[in-house]
Amino acid sequence: MSQTSNPLSTEATASEPLERAGEDDEARFRRYRQRLIDDCRFGAMYLRQWIRIVEGLRSPTLSHVGFHFFNSTVIALQQLSYVCLGYLTDTHKDSLNMRYFLNWVENHQQIFPSGTDKAIKQGLLEDRRTIDALSDQITNVKELRDKFLAHRDRNALGEDLDKHALNIQTMKRLYDTFAQIVNRYSGLYDNSGYGMEFVSEDDVQGVFRLLEAAVQLQEAERRKRFGR
Repeated sequence: MSQTSNPLSTEATASEPLERAGEDDEARFRRYRQRLIDDCRFGAMYLRQWIRIVEGLRSPTLSHVGFHFFNSTVIALQQLSYVCLGYLTDTHKDSLNMRYFLNWVENHQQIFPSGTDKAIKQGLLEDRRTIDALSDQITNVKELRDKFLAHRDRNALGEDLDKHALNIQTMKRLYDTFAQIVNRYSGLYDNSGYGMEFVSEDDVQGVFRLLEAAVQLQEAERRKRFGR
């Protein structure tokens, strides 16, 4: 399985009950699986795009090209990558998050093929321990969401965003860990899994190459015209 829908699309962000009338448990599992893996894959992709743009702008040729555009894009990608982590770790009673998913799997083991009971039991034990071990990082994600992203907390106006920020490697580890958890039960359910990267997602490199070529051509024409 590869291509999925953007979790931030209008359809994905519309108010949608966790339980749909007439929906059987297997259909519900497939819907939960798709939504969670979308949050993992797109959130991780936003993170990688953020890194690519920051690295691309280190080129001396591009240091002053589209300054406001690229810096605004970097900030947007950074926030989107935090938003998707916020979805996965949300604690609201109506949210679809990683802990809810594990609890749901535990209570609906009848949808899995026979002979998977032991693997599910062991998986749930391991995955809950894994999430518990990430509690500090998850708390930071919640603080970012609650104070800076979902709304602007007036009591946190004097706080430094960096106090709650996660480094890139930690964010990547969270996304990879959550995707591995979803893929574990996806594999047990129908022997399927999801990759984390999209085809040609590094196409921004082509944009930077074109910009560098344009800047160099412009500079060559300026020197030809003015002799320096």
